[in-house]
Amino acid sequence: MSDDPFLIVEDDVVVSLDLEYIVARRFHGPVVAVSSVAQARARVSGPIRAALLDIDVRDGTTLALAEDLRLRGVPFAFVSGSEPGSLPARLRHIPFVSKPYAPDAVTRALGEILRAPVTS
Repeated sequence: MSDDPFLIVEDDVVVSLDLEYIVARRFHGPVVAVSSVAQARARVSGPIRAALLDIDVRDGTTLALAEDLRLRGVPFAFVSGSEPGSLPARLRHIPFVSKPYAPDAVTRALGEILRAPVTS
C-alpha cells in the first residue's frame, strides 16, 4: 500500500466529503480534497496515488489537469455530472462515474485504475 495520497477535485462540499469517506474507508490511504483546478495544480506537484476528478469545478474544467495526470502516468477517474461524451477523444477511455453515484461505482472505478496504470 502506498503512502501517496489520493487526490479528489470536487467543488461540492457534500460530494467531496462523501468521496473522501469512500476512498479512506475502502482504500486505506491519505486523501487530499481540493475544490478548484488551481488548488489541484498546487497539489499535483508532489506524488499522487490516484485521483478522482469532477469535470466542472469552481475555476473551470479539469480536462487539462486530466491530460497532465495521464501524461505523468497517474491513474484517475472522472466522477461528474457532465456527460461522458463531452470528454475529448483522448480521455474517453478513462473510467467515468456519473453523478449521482453509488459508492460501489466509485470503488469499482478506483479499483480498476489502481490495477491498470493509465497509458498514453
